[in-house]
Amino acid sequence: MLKRIFCFATMLLSLFILLGCESEGVNDTNIDHTIKSKENLINILSKHKIIVSEFDVGIIERESIYGSSTTSESVRNYSRTNTQVNGVDEADIVKTDGTYIYLAVLNKVIIAKAYHEEDMEVVKTIEYEDFAPKSLYVDDTYLVVLGSSYKAVESEDSYFYTQPNSRVIVYNKSDFSVKDIIDIGGYTVTSRKINEELLLVTNQYVNYTKGDKDVNLPSVTINEDKKVINYSEIHYVEGVNPNAFVSLIKVNLDDLNYQNYTYLGSSSNVYVSMNNVFVAENVINDISAINNESRTAVTKIDYSDGNFGVSKSVVIKGYINNQFSMDEYNGMFRVATTTGWNDSENNLYIYDENLRLISKLEGIAKDERIQSVRFLGERIYIVTFRQIDPFFVIDVSNATNPKILGELKIPGYSTYLHPYDKSHIIGFGFDTLETSNGVRISGIKMTMFDVVDPSEPKTMFNEVLNFGDNSYGYSELSYNHKALLFNKDKNLFAFPLMFTKYTKDNLTYSQSYKVYNIDLESGFTFKTDISHFDEAKENGYQYGYKVLRGLYIEDTLYTVSYSRIMAHSLTSYKELNTLDLEIDESQFYHIWYGGL
Repeated sequence: MLKRIFCFATMLLSLFILLGCESEGVNDTNIDHTIKSKENLINILSKHKIIVSEFDVGIIERESIYGSSTTSESVRNYSRTNTQVNGVDEADIVKTDGTYIYLAVLNKVIIAKAYHEEDMEVVKTIEYEDFAPKSLYVDDTYLVVLGSSYKAVESEDSYFYTQPNSRVIVYNKSDFSVKDIIDIGGYTVTSRKINEELLLVTNQYVNYTKGDKDVNLPSVTINEDKKVINYSEIHYVEGVNPNAFVSLIKVNLDDLNYQNYTYLGSSSNVYVSMNNVFVAENVINDISAINNESRTAVTKIDYSDGNFGVSKSVVIKGYINNQFSMDEYNGMFRVATTTGWNDSENNLYIYDENLRLISKLEGIAKDERIQSVRFLGERIYIVTFRQIDPFFVIDVSNATNPKILGELKIPGYSTYLHPYDKSHIIGFGFDTLETSNGVRISGIKMTMFDVVDPSEPKTMFNEVLNFGDNSYGYSELSYNHKALLFNKDKNLFAFPLMFTKYTKDNLTYSQSYKVYNIDLESGFTFKTDISHFDEAKENGYQYGYKVLRGLYIEDTLYTVSYSRIMAHSLTSYKELNTLDLEIDESQFYHIWYGGL
């Protein structure tokens, strides 16, 4: 038992180990090498402090530029998942193809006919015994289900631990028959899909103790054809902590042709462009120096020619907030970081295609930390926060000389920035209030920023949803961009929201899907609240009735929870139909939530 506790504690500390040197805040680029043999791998692992993990921990991840698409392969107009990069799809728990809605819940995938709304019905439920579906992709040909399966493994000292396995099940949409099953060792950090190609990024911790003669290598199994990654295929970059096998698997869903790239390292945030994958891991030089010595190691893997190329890695001063802190533009890699916790400051670094430093802008907003970043071509928008919300407009038209053009200070802060158009940015986050005990969060806040004149950014509109006394609220959109439904042409801005009120005797909950019209004349205009909560039930969290996502097909708005799908008119907001998914609500108390 003590060993298990120690392993868990040391695994949590692994993010704070840095191998590598600093030069003007940023070290030189490192080129990768292949391991080539078991002896070389053992030698590398023996030289470093490797975390011996009894179990793996799943990571929860916290758009096209204009969010949900209004075009599709068919004539029908329907929304898509809000993603970071146009053309690079991201998996989510709910998807639609304009006719059906697909939902991953518990040990099931539910497929419901949604269009037309009067014909809503569950047409198929796929149930699993040894597989937990976590997220989905849907295109014209395939339904792709991503999830995990676990198996118990007995160690040499008779302890049992769970060994995670990432699984992908590909279905033919014509009859929902299984086309392919893909298994990869370790847990899935994230995934992307570009046309017919699926990209997976997985982590398999190195279960190695100094003196061991063997190491459990990662493997890929497609339709029971298993291939163990051999030593000559494993890469290592000096300066990156060899704590896990990070595997990138790119599979063509049509012909199952696949490429893999495996290297020693770890991963916390991933940015994927049309040509490259950037995997970031947070590391630190010395645990005792956590306040000032945070670092991020970024590994770039090229796949522009259809095959994974040689990777490059660089260690950057500071830590990144999330995937939106990274970007690729005209072959350049741009990244925004925060250094330190108490005496913090923020930085922008620009690298060329070989990860050689082109320029940097350091010392932005001292004593504050980055809350959100948005890269939009030659403009970068950064929000920091400690007491107020500085909104920075940065010009990078000259990549060798980035400049802060303007700054706006307002109460609160935005945790997510979304472009409305080229001259207006939507901020979503929290309002704050100064009290005798300091600054506290007082509500959910939406802001329309006017950057027509980048030297003088302005607030055009604010919409605040106050918590009130003894209350607190949150929205998944504050940490997950996929929770947003936005369409500029439909003037649509919508998201889920949960409120909790504390009283002397108990807690009360309310949850709804907030729908707003948004434009440059009136700003945020509230239209309706849609709730799936069952009013006949005794007050409680009602997790199964929490609205997860909203989507539209033509002029009908659909809201989806684990228990219901509701259809409303997008013009009158009148309820049109409700479909009960007949899920056993008691099961929601026993879910382990991972993330893809």
